[in-house]
Amino acid sequence: MQDSSLNFTPESKTKFHSLLKRRKREITLGGVFVFGLIIIFSFYFWHQQQTKDSLINFAPIDSVLYVSARDSVWPESQQSISDLPLRNFYQQIAEKEIFSGVDLQKDLVANSQQVSLIMLPGKNSNFDLVFIFKIKNYLALEPAMAKLKYSLLIKKNILVAATSQQGIDRIKEVENGKTFPLTLKVQINKFGNSRLTLFLSADNLKLSFGASAGLVDKIFTHLLSQDIYISSSYRKQNQQWQFKLNNSDSILSEQIYPPRVKFLPPDFSIYLSGVNLFEMFKGWQGMDNEFSNFLKQTADSLRTVYSFSPNQLLVLAKQPADLIIFKKEQASALGFDYVLVFDKRSAEQIGDLIKLVKIILAEKMPKEVSHTLPDETKVTELLADTEVWQLKQETVDNNLVINYLQEPALNFELAYAVKDNQLMIASSVQRLKDVMSASNLSITGLESKCRHSGLLNRYLILNNQRSLFTFDPYLPDGGIMAIEGSSGVNGCFVDF
Repeated sequence: MQDSSLNFTPESKTKFHSLLKRRKREITLGGVFVFGLIIIFSFYFWHQQQTKDSLINFAPIDSVLYVSARDSVWPESQQSISDLPLRNFYQQIAEKEIFSGVDLQKDLVANSQQVSLIMLPGKNSNFDLVFIFKIKNYLALEPAMAKLKYSLLIKKNILVAATSQQGIDRIKEVENGKTFPLTLKVQINKFGNSRLTLFLSADNLKLSFGASAGLVDKIFTHLLSQDIYISSSYRKQNQQWQFKLNNSDSILSEQIYPPRVKFLPPDFSIYLSGVNLFEMFKGWQGMDNEFSNFLKQTADSLRTVYSFSPNQLLVLAKQPADLIIFKKEQASALGFDYVLVFDKRSAEQIGDLIKLVKIILAEKMPKEVSHTLPDETKVTELLADTEVWQLKQETVDNNLVINYLQEPALNFELAYAVKDNQLMIASSVQRLKDVMSASNLSITGLESKCRHSGLLNRYLILNNQRSLFTFDPYLPDGGIMAIEGSSGVNGCFVDF
């Protein structure tokens, strides 16, 4: 007897074939979808692996500075490390003995897919430099490696070069597990997938800088209240390298301090808006015993000898000001030139400033006065006479008067002028003229390259060609402009 279920009518056969085709299509689409997911996840994990910074695992935990640069990764535009704005950096490093006889950029960087710089604490407040290269082609690097004085090769794909054998030994200690790596201190996720990243350890820097550190470095160290994380990316819109400080808290200020000057002289070194001199002096007092003793002695002398209380000057010092610092070629008391610009001032504040400067000069250079005692013995008395120094004046364009005090024996000069209702104080008449006549380097023009949305609070601009910081020679080309606003601290590498 034949099974009736196997008897298909023409209509049922058509429905069956339609169902079968639909199921095959669903299976095919499902397979394509699953395959697509596999491809996507495979690419994701591959991309994560390619952009993961593996070189930081070799950095010791006491590293002061860690900088990493790498090639771009597909599907990003295929840019190499050589495309990064690091010409100034290459030039500075090439002058050091570490790469004597080797072209850092052409021989080493061009044959690496990632390069990292590590600054380690050395002797006498100096630093040991260590470079780590993730090699593309081992054979291409053999001639260059043979010329390196202090080097280490790890598994034929990691090359280490250092300024000393001690630097090489420190990397070996991390590799062998005898020293903890920097990864225990660094939050890697703050770097993201940026091609150029930087980490500066506040604690390690403060431990490394000793009494021999310069005043600018001491100021910078004091202002550094937390670790610095910087990630950089290329902005096609204005062909500019942008960066962002990936810190949870602001490192500058919560108040709003728009710039008080519009233009900067081309030879400036550092520009900073919204400086509070009172807080800065308090900071110096806490980090420099010699400066602390000087302030205490001066305060005691002002009170007991001169009956002078600079209350109005303290009010001025607490007002926000623009600070412009210049690299000084000749020795001076501070080691650099400066110009300060205040919005508000009074005659009493200016008077207190001049009186204070005269007292300090009188204490530094007392006047010799000869006396004859009743027994005809001649003695010489050292008298602190503040009237030895008198204000001089110079008139410049538009009948603007510059007042100044000078003491050539101390290589000291103080100048001030009132222009556009602003009080400008400088370390010399010439520096005051430079700032007042500046017209080429516009702060607004620089800001237009870097500006991010949000209320602007404070500006910091570094001119790497006129370096004062210990780290300036290793910074990108031209300069750096950092802008603090409601969205955090952002900025860019700018050409002056």
